[in-house]
Amino acid sequence: MKKLIGFLSLFSVSVWATEGGAPAFFNSESNKEYLALIEHLVDVLPKNGNPNFLSVLASPYGLLDVQATKFSDDLDKNSFSNFNMGVMGSAIFDTKQSYTTDLPNRVLCHQSSCRKPRLAYARELIAHINTIEAFFTENPTINLVSVLDQYVYRVNNAFYTPASVIDYTPSAEAGFVPSADFKQYFSAIERTPYYKIEEQTLAIRQLMLKTGMSVIHRCDDSLLRIIVSGISNNQWGVVFSPDNSYKPVLGERNLQGFEYDDVVKLADNTFYYQTN
Repeated sequence: MKKLIGFLSLFSVSVWATEGGAPAFFNSESNKEYLALIEHLVDVLPKNGNPNFLSVLASPYGLLDVQATKFSDDLDKNSFSNFNMGVMGSAIFDTKQSYTTDLPNRVLCHQSSCRKPRLAYARELIAHINTIEAFFTENPTINLVSVLDQYVYRVNNAFYTPASVIDYTPSAEAGFVPSADFKQYFSAIERTPYYKIEEQTLAIRQLMLKTGMSVIHRCDDSLLRIIVSGISNNQWGVVFSPDNSYKPVLGERNLQGFEYDDVVKLADNTFYYQTN
């Protein structure tokens, strides 16, 4: 504990050392919530972790891809995403800044050599849209499924591993997910309520693993996102609007505040996208 307190003291000095103290998108309460979250992540993650794991854990809706769900300003959402990525790289994994800065380059693509196969793959995903829609219709309490592998995945705000389930409650002020407000379940008896969800999502998770989808997110009844790959706010995938009411526009921002820097129409209600 003494070591952790020392770490957080150094962390707070280095990260919050801006002219106004905390970053502009934080107030005193969200500042406290974020520091409590960092303390939690330091506790649950392996010490001296391999920096290469950063790109996995910081993938969209991964454990380190913290969402500030109660931020209302798009620029604040995007700024927080960049800020959080830097914090996770330096405070959690102690990586060189150049390593963290280079991570988006593993995702972003504007050259035809990589863009062409992405578009071909995105068109192939359209064949699975009906299956995905049916899944959400049959499971109305589920709006997010994210998979890292067969045994590690996320459903809504709960993270599943063979060892435990960690179910997060969004923090009161900023709505951070993950947050320091959570319950962790280890034994089979404790996990009983979650077994139904594991069973409900098994088929869709198997489809995701087979086809390479990392996240499916029902934003609302008019918008479905399929994220294929990403690091923090640098993502690419497919957006589908069943009622044609949502169309991504180059240069505008999505619901998370991330700017579209590539958009290609695949069908009247389906688009390839990349955010940066």
